[in-house]
Amino acid sequence: MKAGRNIAVLAVSLLAGLVLVLLWIGRGGREPEKTEVSVTEKQAMTFAEGEIRRIAGEGGPDCTWDDTTAILQGRPLYGPDDRCNGYVCRLTTGGMETGYLQVDALGGELCTGAYSFDGIPAYEGLAEEGGGTVSEERLYFFGGISYGVRLEDGSFRLMGSPERVSAETAAEQYRHTVEQVQRQRAE
Repeated sequence: MKAGRNIAVLAVSLLAGLVLVLLWIGRGGREPEKTEVSVTEKQAMTFAEGEIRRIAGEGGPDCTWDDTTAILQGRPLYGPDDRCNGYVCRLTTGGMETGYLQVDALGGELCTGAYSFDGIPAYEGLAEEGGGTVSEERLYFFGGISYGVRLEDGSFRLMGSPERVSAETAAEQYRHTVEQVQRQRAE
């Protein structure tokens, strides 16, 4: 089972690398659209608290959140331009950890990117699959389930992969992702 998951993670990483290369080639030197995204901690926490209340209010058979659910810890996420583009909030209900909620502003305004009532954030699972750990390093979020850390030479290592991505390629993938998310959310 673990070998199958490792193969799946490797396949996804290779596919992401191929997409990065194709995006880089496909741009052909055109000036990208403006894709600056920036979020403050206060904006993210206020939005996250509202989303927690909304989701808890909807209930559901698996929902472990209620009106006492609180943010235990918020971890900022950054784009390759070092601007904060979201937060992952670890949650607690009645003194017990009850999953997480991830918010991001890739589409121009805050939205809920992912949540789980009892799981771990995607970047933690990717780090475990890649044989690494999630350190206190600045965590970069490129959209979807693409996370990474910046290396000393300015390139990035994607979580769940030994692959290095140049700063230019990471910035290009990020711009493409932000443009795509903005188009989708505008529809």
